Amino acid sequence: ILLIYTSYCEKTHRPTRRDLVYSPLDADAVRWIVRKRVKSLGIDVPSIDINGDHTFPAHFAARQNGLIHMKNLIHMRPLVNKRFQFIGIPLKIVGGSGSPIRAVAVVEDEDCVRNSEGENDDLLVAIKHSEEK
Repeated sequence: ILLIYTSYCEKTHRPTRRDLVYSPLDADAVRWIVRKRVKSLGIDVPSIDINGDHTFPAHFAARQNGLIHMKNLIHMRPLVNKRFQFIGIPLKIVGGSGSPIRAVAVVEDEDCVRNSEGENDDLLVAIKHSEEK
């Protein structure tokens, strides 16, 4: 799995659709990611495609190559340069081509996931406590 953190959430604070300015991927970038044997891609922006491009080239490149992608991941900053297990739990939607997910980061270090107020924000975090020997 490849998770891409662009700091979009911290910069924008969830703007309206007409205000969206973010760093998308293009179809070539998606194909490069697939060549690196990545099976799942997560990113913190609203789409892997350019806002307003209704041909969705990155989406189609992902679909053609079997690359699952998750977008709008938020509050990823505390996880940068940390080791963690990522779990994306989707809804079961019959006949659907996508689903909202509950994103979970399983970490070993409780301090790496706290914000300045000492809370976890919207990121669901499971803390794996190592057993002392």
